Amino acid sequence: MGKHGVLLAVSSLPGKYGVGDFSDEAFKFVDMLANHKVDLWQILPLNPIGYGHSPYQPFSSYAFDEIYISIEDLQKRHLLGRVNKVRQRSMADYEKARYIKEQAIWKAFEVFRKDSKNMAKLDKFIKENPYIEEYAAFITLKEFNCGYSWNEWRFFEKDRKEDFAYLKAKHAFAQMILAEEWNKIRKYANKHNIQIIGDVPFYVGYDSSDVYFHRESFMLDKENKPSCIAGVPPDYFSKDGQRWGNPIWNWDYLYEHDFKAMMDRLYYASKMYDIVRIDHFRAFDSYWAINPECPTAVDGEWRFPDGHRFFRRLFEKYPNINIIVEDLGDLRPEVLQLRDAFWLAGMREIEFTIFDDELLNKHIETENQVYYTSTHDNETLAQWIASLTKKQKADLTWRMGEMHIEGKNLCEKLIKYAYRRKERIVIASVSDILNLNKTHRMNIPGVVNDVNWRFKLQGFRQLGKALSKFF
Repeated sequence: MGKHGVLLAVSSLPGKYGVGDFSDEAFKFVDMLANHKVDLWQILPLNPIGYGHSPYQPFSSYAFDEIYISIEDLQKRHLLGRVNKVRQRSMADYEKARYIKEQAIWKAFEVFRKDSKNMAKLDKFIKENPYIEEYAAFITLKEFNCGYSWNEWRFFEKDRKEDFAYLKAKHAFAQMILAEEWNKIRKYANKHNIQIIGDVPFYVGYDSSDVYFHRESFMLDKENKPSCIAGVPPDYFSKDGQRWGNPIWNWDYLYEHDFKAMMDRLYYASKMYDIVRIDHFRAFDSYWAINPECPTAVDGEWRFPDGHRFFRRLFEKYPNINIIVEDLGDLRPEVLQLRDAFWLAGMREIEFTIFDDELLNKHIETENQVYYTSTHDNETLAQWIASLTKKQKADLTWRMGEMHIEGKNLCEKLIKYAYRRKERIVIASVSDILNLNKTHRMNIPGVVNDVNWRFKLQGFRQLGKALSKFF
């Protein structure tokens, strides 16, 4: 029997200051999982969120978003006084959280820097974490330039040296505290026999410290603009495809430099999480390169890097990295061959496989896979069920009865069905466990709006009751 887990972004925890964070609520959530003997907690990227609140367009692959810092922890460290809580909203309020956390960090750093021992500790942290130092410099320069993308900057370190040094230290201080808080949460989870699955996007954001300090690793033109951008071509679901806009890796440079930029990201993630999920795995075999002048993803071409060469080198250097790969969609056989050549755990989703598995007798249960009720990019399970025809619902209900799976509704039955499967790991989204409808969907891919990424729990009472049905 495999391990059972739940999927919930840290930002979706209740949180007293606009969004879920690294405060007491995270520990309460771990306690709840432990009480129900849940094995795994899968989260979304914790990096500084970018355009549209997306954690997949981050300002850094290494830094934490400062909205996750714990007010309670700063108070326990005697770095911060009283902070007013905000009124709980039905969705995450990133803007409110950012304002509160920025003010808290300013005040805490003013207290922290008065002690020379504190500053010596911070200097040591900066020296040991060069990528965090890059992020602190990058985000400071971004503030100097009113938040504009780095290719439009007009002011640099030399223009305001004293301010630069102070602000860079402040951001590094926040990252040090965040790292300590996250390590405490992870150790607490591990102590309770819960592993954490972290998420690493394949691509990085253009407006990021990754690109700013390592431009040679990306396909940029002479003006430092992307010469091609990432996305996926038109398909059955989208006649225009998806134009993500991320810069594309310069594979020729990566080959010549031992894949350093890409390798470092995965190794860093492996130190933060117990298991690393790589998003858009297919791009290690084939990726869609879009003409940046095209407003859609139509004008592009397939390119084919040597993913086998990369993973051979990765596991030579870091043999103990535990990896899950997102291998969903219509893929060419070579993608699956790459996955299987390195015994990487792939993904399957109930919404795309249940009819084949249970009604068309194409039942597939492979040990080295992760089975999901839904992911952050899917409809919630309840939303998907609502879209089915009466016959489809009746067929699934009949099949659940044949397998003696009971439940008050089809959503509950399908989750129980998922947890019975024999895959290495089975993950249910918290929105599915709570039987939530389309208004609680986490993200609609390719759409920028004020709803995506804002799903947020109001408390744990209902979730605790719901978990009792499955564990």
